[in-house]
Amino acid sequence: MREELLHYYERELAYMRQLGAEFAAKYPKVASRLLLEPTRCEDPHVERLLEAFAFLAARLHLKLDDDYPEFTQALLEIVLPHTVRPVPSMTVAEFQMDPEQGQTTSAVRLPRGAKVTTRPISGVRLEFTTGFDLDLWPLTVASAAWVTPERIEGPFRSPEIAAALRMELAAGHGASFASLAPKTLRFYLNGEASLTFPLYEMLVGRCARVLLRDLTPGSRKPPVLLSGSVVKPGGFEPGEALLPYPKRCFDGYRLLQEYFAFPEKFLFVDLTGLDALAGFGDRVEISLLCRDAGRPDWEPFLQSGVSPKTLRLNTVTLVNLFPHTADPVPLDDARFEYPVIADARRPDSYEIFSIEEVTGTSADSEETVKVNPFYSIKHNADGRQGEVYWHAMRRAPRFTLDDITEVWLTLSDLRARPARPPVETLTVRCLCTNSDLPSKIPVGDEAGDFELETPGPAARIVALRKPTSTVRPALGGEALWRLVSHLSLNYLSLVEDGGDALREILRLYTGLPGAGERQVDGIEKVSSRRHFARVIGDYGISFVRGMAVRIDLDEEFFVGSGAYLFGSVLDRFLGLYVNLNGFSQLEAWSRQRKEAIGRWPARSGYGILL
Repeated sequence: MREELLHYYERELAYMRQLGAEFAAKYPKVASRLLLEPTRCEDPHVERLLEAFAFLAARLHLKLDDDYPEFTQALLEIVLPHTVRPVPSMTVAEFQMDPEQGQTTSAVRLPRGAKVTTRPISGVRLEFTTGFDLDLWPLTVASAAWVTPERIEGPFRSPEIAAALRMELAAGHGASFASLAPKTLRFYLNGEASLTFPLYEMLVGRCARVLLRDLTPGSRKPPVLLSGSVVKPGGFEPGEALLPYPKRCFDGYRLLQEYFAFPEKFLFVDLTGLDALAGFGDRVEISLLCRDAGRPDWEPFLQSGVSPKTLRLNTVTLVNLFPHTADPVPLDDARFEYPVIADARRPDSYEIFSIEEVTGTSADSEETVKVNPFYSIKHNADGRQGEVYWHAMRRAPRFTLDDITEVWLTLSDLRARPARPPVETLTVRCLCTNSDLPSKIPVGDEAGDFELETPGPAARIVALRKPTSTVRPALGGEALWRLVSHLSLNYLSLVEDGGDALREILRLYTGLPGAGERQVDGIEKVSSRRHFARVIGDYGISFVRGMAVRIDLDEEFFVGSGAYLFGSVLDRFLGLYVNLNGFSQLEAWSRQRKEAIGRWPARSGYGILL
């Protein structure tokens, strides 16, 4: 039930009372029978009648003020479907290896989309799927610490090195780094925001060198020094997406939506170039040498907070989104729209994210008829005459006070007239969430928080982050028209006029009021200028014209989050937004530090220009 209804109801009731007072003054004889007075009504039956009429009138007025949501929802479902769908619960989980599995000489691959479940909550096992391919390594972080320059070994001490993250990795099950031969290791930065976001900036944005040392007793392997470019951010690539986006949709919006819904999703750090570990034994020390110490107030948090629990291996993002077949929809000649119910026995345990396919079956034959969506390009694809199409409409709940949205299916012909396919029952295949149940998961169970659907090498699967709450779309007419404004934006308009258009588009994705809106308010100024960058192609070096963008941030608005990570997301977003033959290059400045907190390379799409 929409919250705006209360405002409309109170307004209609006040109007009815005012109208009743005027009616009583003009027609006192009739009003005396109704017991109407300017401020009250003595007859309780008439009072209830006024309240009932005000309720019905409020619903009608709210519908009229919605500004044709059927049209705007249908338009958004085609061009920006993510804006009219709920954002499911997300979390990060750690897979702890099972020592009973025996010796492991290579990584075990857990594919993207693997299903994990929780223990029953309200009688339902919640289903989550993994967000990217996960390589499970028989490795542990034996020690980790944040060290100052005086604690860095002499041969590798340098004036340009101001601090370092030192960690020791140990191979288990009788394996060695030579036998495992990892090329890349992915670490998740776990802990409080006051620790993880500064640590992320130091490692991803300020790492100058990476030092590898073999700590195996008796080893004569010399230390290896790598460039800081081997440290890369994780979680930004299309293959690491948590929200399914159609190919026709702009992927930059997905990055914004995932960031504001779950910024901790991007706290992954990839350590590449580990072919250099060839010949190393079972214990390795890795030091990430940083060129400066960052903000002065970070040092106490980094020195006291960094520990083996901060750097987690074998971790992956999870999203509460899974395929599900809704209850059969029996057709009736007297109706043209039908509610799609995921599970009538447990209506509070499932919420429909999207409808993937609609088919029909007839009682007289076993033939399955596919029903195509009304807003699609597959009209009369098989040459049938009088074909029927479906259209889905998401609505606020009618009879309950919770926030679970309802999905209704409308059947019509090409002229939008009510029609019925030659079948008795419809089968609707959906993507579903478990509604608000993930926020009730009791994180921290000794036996683990999740279980693999099929047996695997993990002894325990624990949630490192409390699952986020489901964020539902705004279904009111005014909010939908704001979303349609996406269609009027282009790249140049985002960075002109001080970034007003950029702020507006970011606010469309902040979701619930809170930290996201504060971060957008923290954008003080956006400026841009024409810029040229070198591109190395098959025929040598050439120059490309693009846009250099500078964004000024007030870090007071990023307490509990990170301005550098925010800039990293904007860097990817602008790189995807740029036109085909151009590029963007972002530079973020801090008001407090009075210096640049990040300078990202020229980017066109997902690629970096050299």
